[in-house]
Order: sequence, then structure tokens, then C-alpha cells
Amino acid sequence: MYGKNNNLTFAAYNDSFPEYLDNLFEMDILVSVIIPVYNAERYIGRCLESVTAQTLREIEIICVDDASTDATLSILEEWRRKDQRIRVVHNSENMLESISRNIGLDAATGKYVSFIDADDWIDGDYLETMLSTARQTGFPVVVNANYMLDYENGIKKSAPIGSFGFIKEDVNRYPSFEIQNRFPPVVWARLYDRNWLVVNNIRFPQTRWGGGDITFCGLCTMLQKEGYIIKGPWYHYFQHSTSLMRNKEYNFWNVTGFKFLYDEFKARGISKDGLRLFFAGPMVIDSEQKFNTLRDFFSEIKDDVLNRRDLYAPLDVYSLETICSCASYAEFMERFNPNLAASFIRKIR
Repeated sequence: MYGKNNNLTFAAYNDSFPEYLDNLFEMDILVSVIIPVYNAERYIGRCLESVTAQTLREIEIICVDDASTDATLSILEEWRRKDQRIRVVHNSENMLESISRNIGLDAATGKYVSFIDADDWIDGDYLETMLSTARQTGFPVVVNANYMLDYENGIKKSAPIGSFGFIKEDVNRYPSFEIQNRFPPVVWARLYDRNWLVVNNIRFPQTRWGGGDITFCGLCTMLQKEGYIIKGPWYHYFQHSTSLMRNKEYNFWNVTGFKFLYDEFKARGISKDGLRLFFAGPMVIDSEQKFNTLRDFFSEIKDDVLNRRDLYAPLDVYSLETICSCASYAEFMERFNPNLAASFIRKIR
């Protein structure tokens, strides 16, 4: 299970506490907004403008600068001087998103936590609506089902997240297994009770690889029996040329996320029948580390996959057996194309 790595967490950044502490005792912080930031000089201003303008004022905004090499840090410091609710945390080295989010969680003091990506933004009543729903329902996680795709060329497209379709009622209650089965593992579409996260030791994997959303959301879903989904307001998801979703590495990172979640299920004694596996290809297997990660994980789940075909559909058995059949990365590269497609979907019974 993931615990705090205090040596990493508190040695990795410098924080400007004095100004923040002057205001901490004057304000009951309801939501901690955690924004991991890396080389986002073009976007972070728009993001912070949307967060500081929220109708909910009792918030703290924790920006974790992940050792940016552009003007991001100076922009963050400028915003911090304008709004004392903003805290700027600076990683001394590039940690990537999962570790940066854990650093933000360690620094958070609000009753609830919300994650926002540095290139995205939110409607003015976003946090107030999410918080109101969380208080009314008493549930530790509230999910926002509708979001807006905003493209670099100015095109906008409203979209539902997952297969629920557009939510018509203000609040919809669903069993957690159904949310997991029909809702993608994205942390930015949810509001979390921070104490509940702490009590259940729900954190992101301490890894420089991606896939942390899968682990985090998977644990949240499996540790609550029911969840709430609301229809809005809008989270604006910005699509640009360097978006992570367009990177073939993203598909490999998904697999590592499922591996971490799989290991967490075993460590916590949670039935693997509750685990949803979903890998989307193509994956780029261009290093020995990647190959070893996939082979170890695929070898562990192979018998379960082959014996429970009723739970897996569709399943690319070829990809599974291809990797498992190779004794080394060198053999894999000799026999197969490193751009390997894999599609695994495990249904929840």
C-alpha cells in the first residue's frame, strides 16, 4: 500500500508558508484544489483565473510546479502575490504527475480535494456545485459526468464522460461497480472527502510512470458501495498538440496503472473479481523496462484471463501470449513489432 514518503515529499519542494499561515486561521478551507504544473506557461494563467474566480471562496489552491524549465514558476509566483489563497510548491526535480499530486495531497488542509490539470479550466460555480452535492449526499466521492472538449483551433464540443450519456437529473445515484464499469478513471472529474482518502490510505502510486489515475480512481470506487454523479457544471478539457492523451506512451502508462491497482487489490484483500481491466493500444514497447513490466504483469494475469473468458470481452489474446512467450526484451524485438496493440476489457459481474 502507498504511504507517505516524507523524505521525498518534504525535501522535494520549497514552500512559502508565512503569507499562507496569516490567512489560514481566518478562513475555514472547504476545498483544496491541487494543480500539478509542468511547462504550462501558455495555459496556467487561464486555469488559475477560473479557479480564483470560483463562487466558492473558501478554497486553497496548491500549485505543484514539477521543476518547469519555462516561465511557469515565475507566472505562478505572480499569481500567488495577487491571491493569497494560492500556494506555490516547487519540486527540485521532475517527479511527474502522480508524485506531484501526492505532494499536493500532503500539503492540503481542506475538507475536500479537487484535482485540475494545468491546461484545463472550470466554470465559475463548479466547486460550489460539487461541494453542495457532497454535503447533501454525504458520499466521499462526487463525480461530474459532463465536460467540454475545447480544441486549440477554437472548436468546442460538449461530451458526457463514460457511457452514462448526458445526465439529465441534477443528482444520480449508482452502485460503485456500475460507475467503475461505465466511467473512465479520471481524477479531475471528481470531488473527494480528504479525511476519507487519508483513513483509507488512497494515494497515487509513487512512480515516475503514468497511470496514477487508474490506481487512485479504482481504489476509490471499490472502497465505497455507492456513488453520486451530477450533470454539471462544466469542466473544460483542453485538447492541444502535446496533450497526454495523444501520446502513445499513454497506453503503456494505462497498463502500469492497472498493475499498481492489481497489486493494491491483493495487498488489501479485495476480490479481483471487482477489478476492471482496460488496455487500449497501440502501446510502444521500446525499452527493456517497459517489456519487463508488461511481461511480469501479463504473466500474472494470463491464467485468469484464459480461464475466465466470460469476464473478458473483447480480448486480444495474441498480445498477451506474445509478450509472455518471450524470455527477454531482445527476443521480443527480434520477433515482433514494438508497436503492439492490446485491448483488454474485463466485465464486472
